[in-house]
Amino acid sequence: MLVRLHITNFLSFKEEAEFCMIADPSLKQHDNHKINVGANRVDLLKSSIIYGANGAGKSNLVQALLFFKHIVNNGKVSKEVSTQKYRFGGTEDPMTLEVEIAIAQSFYTYGIQFTDNLVVGEWLYLTSNIKRPIKIYNRTYDEAKNQPTIDFDANYLFENTSDKESDKYALLISLMEENLLLNNELLLTKNQNFKSSHLENVLNWFMDSLTIISPNSKAVTVAKLFEEYPHIKLKSEELIRSLNTGIDTFSIVRKDLDEYVLNSEFADPEILTNLKEDLDRDSGNNTIAMKFKDKLILIDREDNRYVIKEIVTNRTIGGKNYQFNLSDESDGTQRIIDLIPMIDSVISYPKVFVVDEMDRSLHPNLIYNFIKKVMSETTQGQLIFTTHESSLLNCDLFRTDEIWFVEKNSENQSTEIYSLNEFKPRLDMNLEKGYLNGRFGAIPFLSNLKDLNWS
Repeated sequence: MLVRLHITNFLSFKEEAEFCMIADPSLKQHDNHKINVGANRVDLLKSSIIYGANGAGKSNLVQALLFFKHIVNNGKVSKEVSTQKYRFGGTEDPMTLEVEIAIAQSFYTYGIQFTDNLVVGEWLYLTSNIKRPIKIYNRTYDEAKNQPTIDFDANYLFENTSDKESDKYALLISLMEENLLLNNELLLTKNQNFKSSHLENVLNWFMDSLTIISPNSKAVTVAKLFEEYPHIKLKSEELIRSLNTGIDTFSIVRKDLDEYVLNSEFADPEILTNLKEDLDRDSGNNTIAMKFKDKLILIDREDNRYVIKEIVTNRTIGGKNYQFNLSDESDGTQRIIDLIPMIDSVISYPKVFVVDEMDRSLHPNLIYNFIKKVMSETTQGQLIFTTHESSLLNCDLFRTDEIWFVEKNSENQSTEIYSLNEFKPRLDMNLEKGYLNGRFGAIPFLSNLKDLNWS
């Protein structure tokens, strides 16, 4: 679960900005929107909605988490990360990304400070005890020696340490500093040397629990999800019918890979060979998703057979069933289907989903009822999303500490982020009207269009 995110000198964020998912204890509305976590039983919010004008920095907040996840997954920073720095005066300073996360009964703070091909700082603290955070390690850069320096607590970095083995662990850290840990690599991803459950917990959170969905993301694995979990397919059909899209049910169409490729107008036997090699290369991976003939398809290996799986939609008109390819459906309908895996996961598991432009291609009434349905569920995970859809600014849907705004500083064009809760609005206030009238900021400031001489 996400507790806090701190961003400094990244894209439009110049000064340190904090995004927080801790529930305000003074608010009594929507108690079912709180998730009680950790040994200290901290209340976290199950959702957050983020507003702001075009270009204000909503997507940059999402990009910060995506960039962070990318660095952790790769285990290092690349040679050209400076392109992501704040452009108006921050190019000489390093960037900083930090998260506080809750995993089972523990809270962790993990952060990195970095620039091109260099980790300037990296730290991991166990923060379950708020009064006394425990340092697992704090890694800095020794410019004189051109190597990292690691300050650590052996009891947490080496959980099975003993006095007898302390010299061995000190030697390992020395080797890490001098040879094993390159200046652009993350210590977090060297856990094969430490075997620390704390490092493993944080690493797994980035890899498995944090999911970023962009405006153009396509969940091509929905077909496999429907096939393996029939109850998800049934729930999805109930949802899609309730949204009045005209679709009654979904079906999974299976096609032989060889026939599918060779019978297409882009027939190329080499494509078949490459696909099969990709599937066979890793015995643990029997599924790949790819774009073929302008369609996103899912390819499965079943024993020695390779099959294409596609979703088709079914409509019953005049007593007859009609099938449509998913690509024939509207962009909005496809967007809803793409979000189905997220809905199931956020309800069932302690995962964090961050969605940029949740309302992309969706009618206001549809997105309103869709979000209303999700918010009424008891969820195990968190849903964070950006939107322009002002009808969602409603205390019937969200707590005031779940609503956030981003706004550009007019002087230096840096992004500032703040919560609606800072304004302490009345619960009966028309939030949508107040927002559109500029009461909370985070709206575009338009010139007088009638003064533009387009002729």
